[in-house]
Amino acid sequence: SPKAYTQGWALRVAQAHPMGFSEMQFGYWSRPPSARVDFIGN
Repeated sequence: SPKAYTQGWALRVAQAHPMGFSEMQFGYWSRPPSARVDFIGN
């Protein structure tokens, strides 16, 4: 489904987004990534 493609758990673990989709602001790659716990919980 479209939701599974854009919000899959594996993408959160990898701190990535599928090709062609991102909700992040332009230039986000210039900042350090958030901690993994922010993406997957404890």
